[in-house]
Amino acid sequence: MMYRFVIFILLVLLMSCNNKVSKVNSPLVSIIKLQSSEALGDFNEAKKYQDISKLYGEYAKALSVSPEKYWIDYITAINKLGRDKKFTNQVKYFNYNIEEVINENNSEVIFSNKNKSDRVREIIYDLKLVDSTWILQKIEYSTTD
Repeated sequence: MMYRFVIFILLVLLMSCNNKVSKVNSPLVSIIKLQSSEALGDFNEAKKYQDISKLYGEYAKALSVSPEKYWIDYITAINKLGRDKKFTNQVKYFNYNIEEVINENNSEVIFSNKNKSDRVREIIYDLKLVDSTWILQKIEYSTTD
């Protein structure tokens, strides 16, 4: 009887060890969280999902400001524009075919525009896995021109 109890305890311990899985959001989830936090003006949350220096460093340098200041001013201006009835800062995900390509610690999230007459055909987000979070490194726009 004692052996059954010991075997039962060992099985429970083994099963509990196998259930310890670290959860990493997908690259697409990081893009959605970034876009959502920027649309809400939650800059502290948005910082978690992007490398501001890589994304905005060149533009900030041209204006002699910090990349973070440039980014905050840029997003604030977009959010103000989004209050206009003609524009919105909400991403219309349903207008895109979305694809994730993951290669170890690098990934791309590709938004392909369903409307072929629009100028922007694709938006390509390059991300890198850093400390269990996908961080946006670069945004590329593919246009019809």
